[in-house]
Amino acid sequence: MSDAGFGGARAIQFDGVDDYLNMFAPTTFPAGGSASEIWLIGQNTALVTDAGARVGASYGDGVFSSDRRLRRNTSTTNILQATSGNISVAGGGAALTTRHVLRAIFGVSSIAVEVDNLSRDTAAATLSTNRNQFAIGAIPNGSLQFWQGLIRDVLVTDPLTAEQAAWLYQWALPRRNL
Repeated sequence: MSDAGFGGARAIQFDGVDDYLNMFAPTTFPAGGSASEIWLIGQNTALVTDAGARVGASYGDGVFSSDRRLRRNTSTTNILQATSGNISVAGGGAALTTRHVLRAIFGVSSIAVEVDNLSRDTAAATLSTNRNQFAIGAIPNGSLQFWQGLIRDVLVTDPLTAEQAAWLYQWALPRRNL
């Protein structure tokens, strides 16, 4: 825990090597083909030359084909990526090296990412997700793709309406700079 993580507000500092939090059997999370969202307020400090995925939050069983993941893109661009099964979408228009509100939207037939409510990138997808484990800072089995940087807040929700998302952004955007 870092007291200076977000300008004096508490945040969790992840070293990118082996730090993560894990919860078993989150039975209330949407699974199978049900839609959901993962929101994260954080900052990834991995170097641009680091091509690792760096997962911020995910749930499933640690197998790529049945997880939902909000992570750093698996290239040296350091942008947001959401994955479900073998489908991923990257974008959001901002480097994760500064503090952002990150949103991964897992719809019934698509996946989308947003950064700070400024831009959205979408890809067609079919969801098939287990919910054996939930992890912050790694994939659900905690063996790979460790986040490097700060995480202040993580939320997993059912799909939000446009009005609900606007209210959540109104709450979240000021928190990234606290």
